[in-house]
Amino acid sequence: KESELAKERERVQVLESKLDAHMENLKELETIRGQLNMKEIEAKGKEMELVQEKERTRHLEAKTERQKKSLQELDGIKGKMELKDIELNTKEAALAKENKTY
Repeated sequence: KESELAKERERVQVLESKLDAHMENLKELETIRGQLNMKEIEAKGKEMELVQEKERTRHLEAKTERQKKSLQELDGIKGKMELKDIELNTKEAALAKENKTY
């Protein structure tokens, strides 16, 4: 009976040490899980920053395109004005010549 009791105590000690090891593993697992959650939160934050940066870039590209079109329109208007100036200068020269002949 005494040897059975000793065996039972030994078995309980083995189980307790296994339980302690499992508890340590659980604590370590919880720590790792917490670190992983923090990394996921950081990654989501960076992803959101990236999305916002892409949106800002898209807006800037659209603005740049609008400015390019405006510049092209202005260049067209400038060209027309230069043509009008040339026409006016030509007419003025013709009038001046005409006035000299009279």
